[in-house]
Amino acid sequence: MNEKKFDIKPFLYLFGGIGAYLLIKPILNSLGITQSAEAAKQEAENKANREEYLKPTPTDPPPTKTPGEWAIIADTLYRDLRFSWVSDDYADAEYQLKRPKNEADMKLLIKAFGFRTEYKFGIPDGSPKDLAQMVKDNLSRDQLNMLNNTYKQRNISFRF
Repeated sequence: MNEKKFDIKPFLYLFGGIGAYLLIKPILNSLGITQSAEAAKQEAENKANREEYLKPTPTDPPPTKTPGEWAIIADTLYRDLRFSWVSDDYADAEYQLKRPKNEADMKLLIKAFGFRTEYKFGIPDGSPKDLAQMVKDNLSRDQLNMLNNTYKQRNISFRF
């Protein structure tokens, strides 16, 4: 009597893999390694809005510094904010963020900063962030309010 036995191992592996994926996916999403469909849609919309803001308009005043100077300021800001709170230089970051004098300056600074990775104790902390995300994650609410008031006084529409 030759009986064929049904092998259940492939099904266990399949269901185990699906279960592991369903358990790990929310963790990966929260770490920024993968994105949910809603987050991807929101990110695409934010990118389009960002690009629209960064386009020069005829009403923009001339910038007070060259794009190269704004790139140096953006690099300085990144050095001020890229590590954990122990080694960040918030006072200098605040000074650098007060340097834009008009809308064109702000656009050049945002463009020069681009997207950069923040580090927590030498380990990359999620996906790259733009200037607004990096500043919001590092400065206090009081500092952000002070910067926003400065921008308002200078007729800069950008706010943190």
